Amino acid sequence: MRTKAENRQKQIEAIELAKQGVQQKKIAQKLGVTEKTVGVWLKPYKDENHTRTNIIRLFEVRLKCLLSETKPDFLEVARLTKALNEYKRG
Repeated sequence: MRTKAENRQKQIEAIELAKQGVQQKKIAQKLGVTEKTVGVWLKPYKDENHTRTNIIRLFEVRLKCLLSETKPDFLEVARLTKALNEYKRG
């Protein structure tokens, strides 16, 4: 049985491999764990990135809507642009 430290190391390696585009099945084979385990390890990472991407898209859509108005509120555009840039920097 693996220790928590060994499991954590495998989880970190799984995340790094996923970032490189390696498929979940291949990650599981390489690390000697099940696909389900890899899925559990990657879920928080996937959820976080998906949520972040959706928030950025919402900012961008709102900004486009403001700019398409006949008389856009440039103060609101400036605030939204600043918030979007700060969020992207994370």
